[in-house]
Amino acid sequence: MTRELFHRELTRLQDEVLVMGSMVEKAILDSLQALRDGDAGSSQRIVDEDSRINAKRFEIEDQCIFVVASQQPMASDLRMLASILYIITDLERIADHAPGSMSAVLLARATFAPLLPSEAWAPKRRPGACVTSSSPS
Repeated sequence: MTRELFHRELTRLQDEVLVMGSMVEKAILDSLQALRDGDAGSSQRIVDEDSRINAKRFEIEDQCIFVVASQQPMASDLRMLASILYIITDLERIADHAPGSMSAVLLARATFAPLLPSEAWAPKRRPGACVTSSSPS
């Protein structure tokens, strides 16, 4: 692998981190929306998305390790690869909160649904609550 090819690979890895970050952002926004709406039906989709995020993390990690092993990068490039490894680990940890939020919805519905009238689960807007834009589909 030439240096030009190596730098293209670094750029591709950085792009993959951005893709993973977008996946994590969408998972968190979706889980917050489901939590806000009390939508238990979204739980499986959110759990499936978490599996894809985990797979993406390991894919990027494997590519980073391959680049380190095959290229023996210099200090700045090595720091970039190490940063990518730290970032993807943190992104994956953040994404792990999305299915946890859905577990809270399912548990709350199972525990309290028989005790409360159905309108208690309808989303309510508080006066003065901030309005967030919906996530892109």
